[in-house]
Amino acid sequence: MTTKLIRYAWPLMLVLALSCSKKTVLPPSPPDEVPVTIRTLAGAGDDEQLLNASEAVVKSVRVYIFDGNKLDRMQFFGEDAIAKGMRMQKTDYVVVILPNLINPYFALLLDALESELSAVGKQVLLCLSGDDAEREVAFMDMAKQNKVDGIIGVTYSKVEEERIENMAFVSIDRHYKSHIPCVAGDNWQGGWLAAENLHKRGSTNLLCFMTMSSVDSEVRKRRVGFTEYCMEHDLSCNSVEMSEKQIVSVYESYGSRKLIHNMLRAYISPSLGEHSIDGIFTSSDHLATIVREELEEMGKQVPEDIQIIGYDGLQFLNQGKPIVSSIAQPVHEIAKEAVRCLNELIANGKTEGNTKIPVSFQEGPTTKTLVTEEK
Repeated sequence: MTTKLIRYAWPLMLVLALSCSKKTVLPPSPPDEVPVTIRTLAGAGDDEQLLNASEAVVKSVRVYIFDGNKLDRMQFFGEDAIAKGMRMQKTDYVVVILPNLINPYFALLLDALESELSAVGKQVLLCLSGDDAEREVAFMDMAKQNKVDGIIGVTYSKVEEERIENMAFVSIDRHYKSHIPCVAGDNWQGGWLAAENLHKRGSTNLLCFMTMSSVDSEVRKRRVGFTEYCMEHDLSCNSVEMSEKQIVSVYESYGSRKLIHNMLRAYISPSLGEHSIDGIFTSSDHLATIVREELEEMGKQVPEDIQIIGYDGLQFLNQGKPIVSSIAQPVHEIAKEAVRCLNELIANGKTEGNTKIPVSFQEGPTTKTLVTEEK
């Protein structure tokens, strides 16, 4: 009897034990995927290629799916914008190369370029070069490889011009080969206006104080316009130019500040008497701010003793009062013209640049108030 109980109870106990133990429940096997025939256009679309696959393995291409000989549906599988653009030879992305965003002018320019590019359906890929030639080359190569629509660049380092052959490239301020358009404010006019406004406010011994890149740039014309005004109006004029090798960064280098201090002292020595300078034009508002600080450390009052006019037209928080008296750059007009040139290059393969966009004098705290004569 016992033997029979064990013989019949044991299978029941085994079933109960298995049902109480933890076990992994496997999902039901998916049904076999129905093979489909995919017809793709190869090359320029002259040839057709037939592939047998399932929808699950088709990715990043636009395909036509057939069921037998009948077109069932057209479907697009997960292609990102860059991949799609490379296939279509058009990405709607534009690389913008800037030296940095420490200088507020470049931040304003970026904002204006983004606005103008967005208005024509394009997006910005920002590249900050730090004036480093290797980084600029890397950005240009990246732009070529990813077939972006074009480049708008503010570049001051020495880059082989062959790097931008056969590319839609628009340069701001800098000159490359004749077929590459350059867009800039009227720098000659800016220099002339600076000298004129210092003169009108009583300064007669003037100094042009500039940091200068070794590449061919429209910025050089600021000094030309300034000195031509001085010569035409018989004013004393001196000029100091510092290269990028002398000044690594006027924004943070102590050595650069000391160099600026010593150069200024050479032109305002008491031994110069009436020939000591009383008006300074600088190549940027940031440099003007540093010059002002150094002059005040020397015991000079600005603008009572020495007037200063910078360049760019920067304002506190980009919206408030001017930081210094300045030649204001037409940032939005420069951006609009750069985008116009780029679109024409993309459409027609050629365009004309514009380096005569008008600039204007912006009165600030570093020049005297102009007293007009009553008639």
